[in-house]
Amino acid sequence: MREHGTLGTPMVTEDFVRLRLGITQFPDVSGPHPFKFQANDPAGNYIVALKIDPRDGKVSSPVTTNTDGKGLAGLIASSQDSVVVDHDVCPNHSSSKYMNWAIVTHAQYLFVANAGSNTLSLFLINPHDPQHPTLIGNPAPTLGETPVTVSYSRKLKTDPTPLPPGPLVLIADIVSNPSSSALFASVRSNGRDPSLLYAYPITAAGAISPARTIAYPSLNATVAEIVTIPRQQASCWVAYAPRYAGYAYVMDAAASDVTVVDARGGKVEEEVGVVHFETPTAGTGALDTKVDREWLYALTDDPVDSRVNVWALESAGRGLRLVQGFEIFREVAMLPYRMGLAVWPAS
Repeated sequence: MREHGTLGTPMVTEDFVRLRLGITQFPDVSGPHPFKFQANDPAGNYIVALKIDPRDGKVSSPVTTNTDGKGLAGLIASSQDSVVVDHDVCPNHSSSKYMNWAIVTHAQYLFVANAGSNTLSLFLINPHDPQHPTLIGNPAPTLGETPVTVSYSRKLKTDPTPLPPGPLVLIADIVSNPSSSALFASVRSNGRDPSLLYAYPITAAGAISPARTIAYPSLNATVAEIVTIPRQQASCWVAYAPRYAGYAYVMDAAASDVTVVDARGGKVEEEVGVVHFETPTAGTGALDTKVDREWLYALTDDPVDSRVNVWALESAGRGLRLVQGFEIFREVAMLPYRMGLAVWPAS
């Protein structure tokens, strides 16, 4: 397993999983689709698994499982580019980590980044009982500090040597391209400088080159279209619907709006545009979001009335209809630092 950047952002390899589990091949997956997020609790992290009703997409029956790691409160970069715990980005937010992919599924495996203990937890998912994943061994060290996002690759080879330090700002996401020829890390703006996208070449032997390049803004990566989000304040999360090719859904942490974007035309969908939903606390919206089949899920950002909102995707993905606001604070706990979303099997 490798880490990337000053903050430990683990890139999980198939070698790592095989060595961890002592397996030679990955089994096929089938069965019900549970919905998972992590509590991100500094006192002891755990995941919450909810059952998804295949008829209407609603979630229910929460089950909690410890990760044997610790969570951490919201992180931002200060004016000196140092990492601090703060609440200034969105004053009324629920103190999530403002990062994507803190909990990820692949095949029958679940990976959870424990930001407060610098570890990664690996779970095995039983297809006959997917709400009760089994923790495999002890959480693995990420070889870096404050892991906030995790990615998985079948091509990369396990190497215990850490990469050179990355940029001294917060890494928001890490992912390899479909051919696993490059690893991309998105870097959040510190308020003064623009956001960046770093690219690390992957060699034919499956190793990550330490010679990173700035993929954007530069000629290494291009922007097909810049989409202006109406009334946006903190639009940091987006979900894409594979079943309805061409539509994406943008969440705003500081506004209770979902913006429907026509990715094919590079513009906000004309007929639907922005869909508003109610939150008890002004200046809050939604954080992590995920599409599973014909439903859109999001963790709301309200610090008091924490929910999982469920929308049905209608009109070939252009329309949204709110079908549920599952009350996390009543059914599980307050979970002020909750974050990350994953659906199994990954869709």
